[in-house]
Amino acid sequence: MSAFVIAPETMHACVRSICATRGPGIGAGSQILSSFGGVLTYAPDAQTTIGRALFAMNVDAVRQRYPAVSNRPDDMPGWAGCHEAPMTYSCPPAVPYARRQLIGGIRALQLLRYQCAEGSVPETPLFGDLEQAIGELSEYVVQGLPEWEAASWH
Repeated sequence: MSAFVIAPETMHACVRSICATRGPGIGAGSQILSSFGGVLTYAPDAQTTIGRALFAMNVDAVRQRYPAVSNRPDDMPGWAGCHEAPMTYSCPPAVPYARRQLIGGIRALQLLRYQCAEGSVPETPLFGDLEQAIGELSEYVVQGLPEWEAASWH
């Protein structure tokens, strides 16, 4: 298995999905996930705070996979400057997500999970929160599909 630090655009999709609000209907305007990693998802700086924590986890996993990059951070697999992301990441203002738009965000979260599955990182609470978020967001999307509504309960 190999690992790399994900791109900022991918992280934007991750944190926007984690902080997404419900669409029209019951609970409209409220967050799908109320918190993540101990951060309230509706807090003004939630996306940047969560993104920095996720980047720190991603960088930690890459360092555990490739110990030599700890001494040569510019050689870390990922985009140029990726080793600085835990301190410098900032998420641009969120765009409201429709339920089906979350599919791309869930895919980004799955990529992040894969890139963080190194060393002791999968045993951390934040990795557990990541797995839980993927499950809850996936369920939210599926339950809004016409196929879900048409499916029988017997």
